[in-house]
Amino acid sequence: MEQVTPKQLNILLLLYRFRFLNRIQIQTLLNHKDPMHVSANLSTINLKRLRITPHDGGGWKDWPMGLRLNCHKKANSGHGDVYGRMRWNDPSPTLTGGCTAITKGRFGHPKQNRAISLREAARIQSFPDTYKFEGPFTKISEQIGNAFPPLLAENIANSVKSTLNIRKEDAKNYYGDFANTNKTITSV
Repeated sequence: MEQVTPKQLNILLLLYRFRFLNRIQIQTLLNHKDPMHVSANLSTINLKRLRITPHDGGGWKDWPMGLRLNCHKKANSGHGDVYGRMRWNDPSPTLTGGCTAITKGRFGHPKQNRAISLREAARIQSFPDTYKFEGPFTKISEQIGNAFPPLLAENIANSVKSTLNIRKEDAKNYYGDFANTNKTITSV
């Protein structure tokens, strides 16, 4: 990829600022990489909080009192997972529509000082990289987090299909081939 000049970068930033391009489009233009591998912007205070959050599972309870929100200053107050980092060797937390915001759950990257990206969230939900999401960043995050995982759906469907096929064979063996007659089964 060619290097982006400061003038080109300023033009891209102006296009973003005035809403002619969204963050995903800018990211794509800048590095020609996966446009879904972008994370939510963090405020200065949240970036500071995340920088001191221990890697691989740390959370707001690890912060000094001066960085805690008022709702977290009491001993066992607030939700323990908000502002938390995921753990490498544990199952991911349940994804929600806010799955790319550290303020909404344990959605911090286990090591890097950022929330998980749209692509990382989509992969956790088992969406293939070829799946196309539509809309701005927050809407894509909602689509991913609110979705029923495709691979889970496929496995459940296969299990139901297998169970129905077994029951159909059991009924066929017990009652004979009723599919080609007008007989109905009143009890199984």
